[in-house]
Amino acid sequence: MNFGISEPWTDPASELAELTRWLVAVPRVKQPGSEVLAKAMTFEPSTAAYHDAIASAVDRAETLHALVDRLSLTSSLFTAVTKAHLQAACSELATVFSPLNLARPWTDGAGSIPSDLATRFEFGGAMVSQFVRLKVYPEEARLLKIEELEQELARLEPRRVCRRPDGLSHAAIADGVSAA
Repeated sequence: MNFGISEPWTDPASELAELTRWLVAVPRVKQPGSEVLAKAMTFEPSTAAYHDAIASAVDRAETLHALVDRLSLTSSLFTAVTKAHLQAACSELATVFSPLNLARPWTDGAGSIPSDLATRFEFGGAMVSQFVRLKVYPEEARLLKIEELEQELARLEPRRVCRRPDGLSHAAIADGVSAA
């Protein structure tokens, strides 16, 4: 799902800024947040695709939170306070996707999105992009890569690990013998 990112390079914070702007643009109605977001994402509620999208958004927020924790404070603008603000933004975004918030009417759930959240991610993106850049692929190239990965996974499927009761795997033993 492309949330309007058009640059060839992005960073995790800028992507979350785009997601935040997309969330704010979702019409505020009194239906449960889960139903509203599923419809906005063109998924059926309670499908695996819907839950994967929600989990992905939360994972991205949590990943950025952890990444910011590991970044060094080499820039005079990227201070401990800046890191704390960006990490708070990650936590606030993840809260939007909490089961409690998704069960509430979207008018309340969307209301929990702070008006400056996207701006905080954008500011953080200027700092984070000094350390982490992500290539944005055109939709056609992205779909081609997904197809290639699916083919590779299908090729590897026969070698899938078969666990034995003693905790050893046949594939691991075979690999060990052939490597010796």
